[in-house]
Amino acid sequence: MKLSSLNKFDRIAHVYDWLAKVFIGEDIRHAQRFFLHEISDAKRILIIGGGTGWILHDIGKINPTAEILYVEASSSMIDMAKQININNPITFLHGIESDVDTQSKFDAVITNFYVDLFSDASLEQKIKIILPLLDVNGKWLVTDFVQSKNVYHRFLLWTMYLFFRVVTNIEARSMPQWLECMTRENLDVLKKQFFRNGFICSLVFRRGLKSAKH
Repeated sequence: MKLSSLNKFDRIAHVYDWLAKVFIGEDIRHAQRFFLHEISDAKRILIIGGGTGWILHDIGKINPTAEILYVEASSSMIDMAKQININNPITFLHGIESDVDTQSKFDAVITNFYVDLFSDASLEQKIKIILPLLDVNGKWLVTDFVQSKNVYHRFLLWTMYLFFRVVTNIEARSMPQWLECMTRENLDVLKKQFFRNGFICSLVFRRGLKSAKH
């Protein structure tokens, strides 16, 4: 993948977290922290699209020994994440999920506000790449926006997509059916929690019996 494509979030890296708070408020971080206790015993954690890395501090507190592979497509975001001081052994990879060694296995995968960046077709392909990296008994934590009937939520979502399409040229033009995409790949929902009056959803997935055989 061309560096220009990988680094499309570079121009807003230093204001990304501030923008998130402006649009959503503190709920956006609370939602991402909510199920971290579910991976407190994970030995290897894969984070894809981790952004500025603020969540590393929380992971380090709840699981200070896990080995972490941090995959991020923005070099500026990675530079910021490297400033987070934790004791966990951590490897930073400038790239995307397809750049991860296919022989690697992880007890936990985290993709927060990542699945909303792609079309349904692209997302299905990305899930097919990520799923084999998850160990048979591993957990996949996802936090993202969901379609809401609330008029304000719909307007906010439209505004965010317009902004990120213009500034970062993301692929998606609207919210993909990401939950449906994941369950079609035989991922079982273990736990679910809504935030911001149903605008944000955090889930814990586990590989279903069919997918665990692959």
